Amino acid sequence: EREREFHFLFLSLLPKHRPDPSKILVCIGYEFFLEMTLSEATAFIKTRAEHLQRRADELSDKANKIKATIKLVLKALQDLQQLDFTAEPTDHNTF
Repeated sequence: EREREFHFLFLSLLPKHRPDPSKILVCIGYEFFLEMTLSEATAFIKTRAEHLQRRADELSDKANKIKATIKLVLKALQDLQQLDFTAEPTDHNTF
């Protein structure tokens, strides 16, 4: 009995008409979808993939620059730590 109720509920949720098989829904971002033909969707996805690849390359370059800066700062700190600060400072009397 429960299985029959579930089956009826499931079937009632299905659309009453079949959508056009020549069109597909494509997520264009922020959970918005557009109905496109297969050729439109292919062109959109290709353009989007190229854009995402360019953005990924930009972010990789930025990350590499940040890493290089961090290494430079760490090297400078290491050099500073190895300096001898025990020597007496020279007295520069300006008066």
